[in-house]
Amino acid sequence: MRKPVLAALFPAGLLALAGCDEEIDLGVQESPSIVAEEESAGAEETPIFRGVGQEPGWLVRIYDDVIMYDADYGERRVTARTPEVEEFDGGRRYENDSIIVEILDQPCTDTMSGAAYPAKVTITETGLSPVQGCGGTP
Repeated sequence: MRKPVLAALFPAGLLALAGCDEEIDLGVQESPSIVAEEESAGAEETPIFRGVGQEPGWLVRIYDDVIMYDADYGERRVTARTPEVEEFDGGRRYENDSIIVEILDQPCTDTMSGAAYPAKVTITETGLSPVQGCGGTP
């Protein structure tokens, strides 16, 4: 006999809550954005190419007009104009005064995640040692 009593009370409880104008605080805090402010304006834009590497962690995104390279686990960012692509047998290179991105069309496996990528990537900043990783769509 309990089921009919609960069924009758449930709609009455909903009606009582519906008439309540008081906002209930559930203790949920707004979480920080995972998109950097600089990227939010271009968040809809898809890069021509994206590469990642480990130890130290880095990420490169090549767009039509700009290369964005986040180095040392995101501690440093290099932003440079996208130069004319230099194509060669088995790959391509983007080179300007501050950065060289060399992409080889060879299979690559990310050392941390094990994800397979279609390209090997080498990033060389002026005056620094090159870093290597993988890129393209995994």
